[in-house]
Amino acid sequence: MTLTFLMLCRNDVANLTGALQRLATAIRPGDRVLLADFGSEDGTLARLESFAARESAQCDVSLIRLDAAAPRQPAALLRAEGAGFGLWFTPEERVVPQGVAELRQSLAGDAPDLVVAALSFSLGHGLATVAAPDTVESVTTAASMQALTPNPARLVHACDAAWLKDWSEGGFDTLWSNWDTILATARHAVYVATPLLAPPLPSCTAPEALFYTARHLTDEVVPAEALISRCDAALCWADPRRIEALCAAARALLDVAPDAANGQGPTSELLRIIQAGSPADTRAFLAWHASCRGRAISDALATGLAKQQLHLEAALPGPDYFDELYARLWNG
Repeated sequence: MTLTFLMLCRNDVANLTGALQRLATAIRPGDRVLLADFGSEDGTLARLESFAARESAQCDVSLIRLDAAAPRQPAALLRAEGAGFGLWFTPEERVVPQGVAELRQSLAGDAPDLVVAALSFSLGHGLATVAAPDTVESVTTAASMQALTPNPARLVHACDAAWLKDWSEGGFDTLWSNWDTILATARHAVYVATPLLAPPLPSCTAPEALFYTARHLTDEVVPAEALISRCDAALCWADPRRIEALCAAARALLDVAPDAANGQGPTSELLRIIQAGSPADTRAFLAWHASCRGRAISDALATGLAKQQLHLEAALPGPDYFDELYARLWNG
């Protein structure tokens, strides 16, 4: 099965080195690579041209030049230029070669029309990754897929899927609406337990935005369990410095969905603490989540730095060599 990789670029020269290295590792003969540049002015285009010239011997690489004002419509670009299944991303999002390898196996076996993947977030321009809170080993039902936090980085779809809508920057309302429509329309969706892409860490304002969005949705649009599950995942990125804004959003959700406090996850626990009227307990709860988030990030960065150190030691002369060289130079 052919894979089409679509990279959307606009003045991204600072992120291109790592992004193109990961992409080169993931592609295979027979794949298509579409490099769409939206009027870059910082050297991005030259870097893309160099990559295209170098990798064209291995697979079909096309450079698409678009105006800076042109709308970013990855689904439309994949329908027009892609083949097989399409994965689109920006240079800030790192391709995960192991996930792409698992994706190829899934496409060869089950013949799905949609793939939903686990998600991880990139740290230090790809130095390390940290798994999203809702990453699990197995997702087998449409309901469990619907409970995952919506993110375009999770999806791979047939390039000719006429039912697929383009993602826009319309906020969580649009993001959730597209996500639910895509899952409802797909005939056969499969889950890949290894991330395909590693986007940057989400904004710390995400939980309160999700709470405000959730209160406008009903069971007829998205099951309540799925909504709370999405809020659970986002709550792990809450910023304790925004406690008042987050609590206001949680209270707004509680006003329209009091049953949300009856669940087992962290969102339901937060709502029960707010119901009890204890600001100190609320702050302690959010601080604990922030501590867990910080520990996960620091552990991931430490692991990434250790690997980087090993690579540097293997590639460069060690301290003994420099001591000997200094002694020889000093002694003439």
